[in-house]
Amino acid sequence: MSQENVEVVQRVYALLADVVRGQLDDVVFELTDPNIVWDVSRRTFDPGVFHGHQGLRDFAARLAEVWESGRAEPAEFIATGDEVVVPVRLHLVSRTQGNTVTANAAHVWSLREGKIIRHRAFQTKAEALEAVGLRE
Repeated sequence: MSQENVEVVQRVYALLADVVRGQLDDVVFELTDPNIVWDVSRRTFDPGVFHGHQGLRDFAARLAEVWESGRAEPAEFIATGDEVVVPVRLHLVSRTQGNTVTANAAHVWSLREGKIIRHRAFQTKAEALEAVGLRE
């Protein structure tokens, strides 16, 4: 199941540029559980926890208010059971300033039966690995 989980997560990263623009493709909803928990409470900018598909819509709308565009460049996909850890480099363009902000982060994706049930954002790869019981 680990490789299948990695493939699901890879598909989500391919769609993230649209999410930053506030445009959620139906594929996002096909890949996520209707009761997904989207936890970005550890983020520096606009932290929060969003629930369900409506929560994803709300999160995307908030992103679109602040960012003109953006992308996440995954460094690697670390599969461990039902979770996938992904260190990323984020590139976001401010809607008001027009400048590009870059930052490192790490995401933990939890899956069940081929659907994403939870997403957690961390500041570092070490924090994300620790959250799933691993070390660098």
